[in-house]
Amino acid sequence: MQEVAGNSIPVGIILGWQDELKETLLNPFFAILSGLYFKETNQFLGLSKQAFIKYLIQKSIHPLGMDEVILNQLKKIAVKYVEQEQNKILISDLPSSIKIQEVLKTGLIQLEDNYVYFSLPIVAQWLAASAIKDKIIDSKNFFDSQAEIIKWRYALMLFMGDSSFEDSKAYFREVVCKYPGLASQILKDNTIREDINSLPSADICGRQISFCIHTWAEGLQNLAKAVIPYDGEKICTFKISVQGSWLYIWWMKYYLGQDYEVVTSPPNENEYYYSSGTRVGKTSIWPWIVTFNLLSHRMKKFIESKPLFSDFQDLNEEFFYDIARKVLHNGSLYREDISLDELKKSLDKAHNTLLVSLLQSEISRLEKSGCSFLKYPHTQPDQPIASGWVWDSYSHAQTIKYICTLYKKAVTVYQNLCDNVFIGLSNVMPKRLMLPATMHIDYSEGKGNYPAPTISWYFLCKDQNQENEIVVNESSSASNLENIYKDVFSSITCYRPNIASLCPVSYCTQLLDIFNEMPLHKIIYSWLEEDLKSIGWID
Repeated sequence: MQEVAGNSIPVGIILGWQDELKETLLNPFFAILSGLYFKETNQFLGLSKQAFIKYLIQKSIHPLGMDEVILNQLKKIAVKYVEQEQNKILISDLPSSIKIQEVLKTGLIQLEDNYVYFSLPIVAQWLAASAIKDKIIDSKNFFDSQAEIIKWRYALMLFMGDSSFEDSKAYFREVVCKYPGLASQILKDNTIREDINSLPSADICGRQISFCIHTWAEGLQNLAKAVIPYDGEKICTFKISVQGSWLYIWWMKYYLGQDYEVVTSPPNENEYYYSSGTRVGKTSIWPWIVTFNLLSHRMKKFIESKPLFSDFQDLNEEFFYDIARKVLHNGSLYREDISLDELKKSLDKAHNTLLVSLLQSEISRLEKSGCSFLKYPHTQPDQPIASGWVWDSYSHAQTIKYICTLYKKAVTVYQNLCDNVFIGLSNVMPKRLMLPATMHIDYSEGKGNYPAPTISWYFLCKDQNQENEIVVNESSSASNLENIYKDVFSSITCYRPNIASLCPVSYCTQLLDIFNEMPLHKIIYSWLEEDLKSIGWID
């Protein structure tokens, strides 16, 4: 920056904004722009990428004159560029009104043979965002399909960063209602740590937050009651207070006949069950960000609580077996079928807890169906433990069988869980997007000083009408990762062409952690956490 500016840069101020500037100034391109701006004004350009791109475009078109004419032509080209998924545009496909030679002088687009393209794709996205704001394109078309919203998501992100809250109610509401998973990523890119100078009145803040939280509830569907404070069928009333850039919210235990209430002092602690105090960032869409942060916090707590997904049989069977094992005081390595008569005797002596009550109901159901045992829900061991390692109770062949059956359950349960519980988010959760798939697993037995068995695995997408499949092979150090990645990418482009940019081209190596209690739950919760982190819904 100092080299570009040619004068002294106040390093102390930069270090003071280190975290906020990291995403921009660590990019050499943005550092150059910041140096130029400082040279002209003796001030910093800003903390957001939008400010840098806007400055670049102004610097490019201003010397040419006819700024608005050239700028509008650039916006039209950008719209075409985004619509074609950032592929080069044949000149003959552009409107005849575009003066291509004048536009080329800006340096923002390049000419190659009979095609034009943007040197910097982010500039095209910024111009496309401006086209949305100027209504050069009808944005309603973005929300017709997932493929369209994916295409336009970066332009929408930039548009949101330069919009009023009223504009966001018209545009962003559509994203939240249909694609709340993508909405989280748009908000993350618009979060600014620089505090707002002052908030609107508490009443205005209350109305805006109420609008946002009800919109999130609509988008999250079944999941809403797990992450939004509900009183039966209604969202609980929140009390709100504003002090400068600080916003205080107390979520009450009940719906009190109104969405929110403005207060000047905190309510009694026994009246509310969740509160938050936060400094609000310098952006007009802060109500969306504040409400999302609440949902993200509660989503993380929800997953950490290991919720019981009782509608899924495979998870239910594992859950009830684990309760029964603990009631009988058997260790985590116990794998035998459990006699219902023996279990009932132990239950008579057990404390009357909710878990015991649930198990008693399950025993009654099993007996009515003619069962006399609670079966171990997975593959049982076939040999005695000799060395003390838990996996030694399984022969090689039995281990392969165990891996196949457990992971077949895992991919099928995960697919159904996402589709029935995480409805609003499943359309962007990476592992879910890959399913149905063939899960290729390379198995390696532990040897020598490192006895723990490991697996490496990857998904190859299948047609949506096909079933999940598990293929287990002996691990080979000669595995060609380049070919594996090519195969994964080919399966995505073949079977998921409209969402290819959201699907992970990945290869995972891990310990074979299937020998402890509730292995299916562990796999499911691990995948949930990874997917939710990848789309920005939990930290």
